[in-house]
Amino acid sequence: MADQYEFFVGTYSSDNRKGMYPLGYAPEAGWRVGAPARDIENASYAAYNSRHHLFYVLDEREAGCLSTYSRTTDGQWRCRSRRPSGGDAPCFVSINDTASALAIANYKCGNIAIYKLSEASGEPVGAPVTIA
Repeated sequence: MADQYEFFVGTYSSDNRKGMYPLGYAPEAGWRVGAPARDIENASYAAYNSRHHLFYVLDEREAGCLSTYSRTTDGQWRCRSRRPSGGDAPCFVSINDTASALAIANYKCGNIAIYKLSEASGEPVGAPVTIA
């Protein structure tokens, strides 16, 4: 059986576009775009935590937001937490190798916010430390 790939593509929300779309590829079937996760808005960037099977998704707004999602066995997105991004218009998120910290770059204000991640759940803990 040939390799299959799944990607997630974020969009800015509008009347006719909303959410994060699954994009799949299989050599025998080609490309397919699935239905969007409509609860996820303005998804500018995301990171995956393979240790806890979580997605950290940035909502790029004036007052940015970091949302933590898991996926159910039927592919539905479940929001586990929402936190401020620590700045305006977040544009990049990354986790460290041990899945103990997460960093966010905020475009409009030019700062970085760092969250500690819970060892047990992988979710952000406390307030972020911000660096201008």
